[in-house]
Amino acid sequence: MRKAIGVLKKRTSDFERTLREFRITEHGLEVGEPLTGLRGVLSGAPEWIEDAPRLDNE
Repeated sequence: MRKAIGVLKKRTSDFERTLREFRITEHGLEVGEPLTGLRGVLSGAPEWIEDAPRLDNE
C-alpha cells in the first residue's frame, strides 16, 4: 500500500494542487515528488493513465 498527501494551504502563497507520495521512516516523514499519471486517487480506486510518465519505483 502506498500513501499520498496533499498540501492545502501555505503561508503567503496559493495552495499546491498536487498529491505526493509519502513514507514514514525511522528518520521521520519523507515526502516525494508529485504523483502524476494517476486518476481516482481520492476516491480510493486509483488507476494509472496510459502513456503518462510513472515514478521509477513502479
